[in-house]
Amino acid sequence: MEVLKTVKKVHRIAAALLCIVICAGCSPAESNFRLCDYKHISIPADVLEVSDADIETAAGIDLSMKEVLIPKEQNQSTVELGDVVTMTVSMDGHDAKQMTINAGAWELGEGFDDEIMGKSVNDSLDFDADDTHYSVKIDKISMYAKTVTDEIAKKYYGCETAEQVLEDTKNEIIRLRVADYMYQYLINNSMVKGFDQEIENYVNKVVYTITKEAVEEHGVTINEDFWMSEYGVSEAEFREGLRNSYDEYLILCEFMRQEQKSITDRELYDYYGINADEANDVFGLFGKEYAIYNVYYDLSKDVLLSYADY
Repeated sequence: MEVLKTVKKVHRIAAALLCIVICAGCSPAESNFRLCDYKHISIPADVLEVSDADIETAAGIDLSMKEVLIPKEQNQSTVELGDVVTMTVSMDGHDAKQMTINAGAWELGEGFDDEIMGKSVNDSLDFDADDTHYSVKIDKISMYAKTVTDEIAKKYYGCETAEQVLEDTKNEIIRLRVADYMYQYLINNSMVKGFDQEIENYVNKVVYTITKEAVEEHGVTINEDFWMSEYGVSEAEFREGLRNSYDEYLILCEFMRQEQKSITDRELYDYYGINADEANDVFGLFGKEYAIYNVYYDLSKDVLLSYADY
């Protein structure tokens, strides 16, 4: 299962390079493409089923991303791993300053966090840690919110109740699942043909580039251990992933062409918030093609959702 996940990841990374081959002189005829009827995809019931656990998990992840903090209750007001602690701190007798740290992140030197664990608000401490003497007073202990309350809903989501936030979360889960389902349906039920030689040229080019850099810049010996350590698959599996990704990229590009959603260079740069002079540095090894692929990957799901009926 892990190998399959890795191969899929390789597919997407590799697909970014596919138009290197296309742009090198291949002008495929439209007859080489057959896109499925993506405008009338029936969404299975299980895609639309969302459990309370799914909603709670998604809401919890969103809360952590928003870094929503709440003060710990009085009966919980001791420092635990992961808490956010506000303290007044003096180091080596210098003027005290208030600072906030994440307990367990070792932000103030080795040993400091161990000293404050289990302490309460208003506790005063004197100790040495990492060749520094600390005088500390615990001012406030907060923890990251794990559930949405009405107060959090109003402050962070612009909603009146927690129930409304959870309903919005459910709808977003469904939207993302439908988009993923429709995307996979498009890829799995569409077809391209007539690119066998271009595929092999592409695969050989990518493998050659990877191995050349590994040997010349890092002195690596190219064998199966190299492929397993770098990509988690054998060389044969890596090559097959590249071949499969070629079809996916072509299908995606043809889909965007038919939907008249192809982007210009200017739109590409705006998407990444850069100008033309910055493009080479920002796009890096995979180049503009990789950047275009990522944009199309995201935009295609938005387009597909416009046809969704669920």
